[in-house]
Amino acid sequence: MTNKYNSSCDFGQYDELWKNHKNSCMKIIRITNEYIVYIDKQDNIDWETTEAYDSTKTAEEKISSEKALSHCLIAERKPTGGLSNEAILSFKTIIGEAIVNCLEKNYEGTYEILKLADEFRVDRVIEKSREWHLVFTTSITAALIFIALLINAKNICICDELLPYINIGAWGVAGACLSRILRSGNLKNASYAGRRLHFIESGCRLVGGFIAGQIVYLGIKSALLRKL
Repeated sequence: MTNKYNSSCDFGQYDELWKNHKNSCMKIIRITNEYIVYIDKQDNIDWETTEAYDSTKTAEEKISSEKALSHCLIAERKPTGGLSNEAILSFKTIIGEAIVNCLEKNYEGTYEILKLADEFRVDRVIEKSREWHLVFTTSITAALIFIALLINAKNICICDELLPYINIGAWGVAGACLSRILRSGNLKNASYAGRRLHFIESGCRLVGGFIAGQIVYLGIKSALLRKL
């Protein structure tokens, strides 16, 4: 059997055999005279086998193949929201290699590759989630601290009695931001939850820091008042 890897859609000597897939093909994962596995222009994995190839399978092999291919289909449909096109393409390529192993009747290899594919996907969605959390948290914090500085510089008119609360709140927000940065390596959220949820969560944590600062300030102030 002749195997051919191709990073584009050059069908080579198999051009006539698989010509019905040429218009939809974006990246060939494996092409042979028995089957073709590729990623189409909608980032979906597609494959086809010849009748001659299918006729060589025993009943037991058909059962094992259908089970393995079902696992591949499930793996392909796992969420990848937020990932770049390059990351999604890499993930789909790994799944495609699992399908190739299935078509080569290496079912153990199929499941091993699917495990690697899911580990790759999980790592990428967590990385993207961390990126969003840090970007949103630091951006909101910077904006709030900038506003606090403008108020202190008298560029924004506000009641002097509120100034201590604003300053304490700014420190509370800064503390919450620092805590988020230091703990960013432990975040296990996923990017497919969406940017909106990441923004809301980042904002809520900073609001929590602002409120905590007010509580501490009021606690200290009330203790001082009792002493007086």
